Amino acid sequence: MTKEQMESIIQENMQKVYLYCVKKLENTALAEDVASDIILELLRSYNRIRNDEAVYGYMWSVANNLCRNYWRRSEKKHMRKFQMNLLVLAVFRQKKAMSRKKN
Repeated sequence: MTKEQMESIIQENMQKVYLYCVKKLENTALAEDVASDIILELLRSYNRIRNDEAVYGYMWSVANNLCRNYWRRSEKKHMRKFQMNLLVLAVFRQKKAMSRKKN
């Protein structure tokens, strides 16, 4: 596959890929970022695609994987934040209980 062929396929399909990202991520700004990452990955790897018909399956695999990777990172970030909030709450409750015992 040539770079020009890949660029043409990207132009023909990026609206669909972007809408797929919006649906998966439920956020238009994030979908734009992920769609940009998809374009970059496709442009980096066009020379590895041997079968021109396989490019569409590859494109959707890249889109799916990058959306999934974003969610994994996002879930971990939210989980750490949630755990920190639980820790703060536990410390607050402990201090409150200790102050009640003093009185």
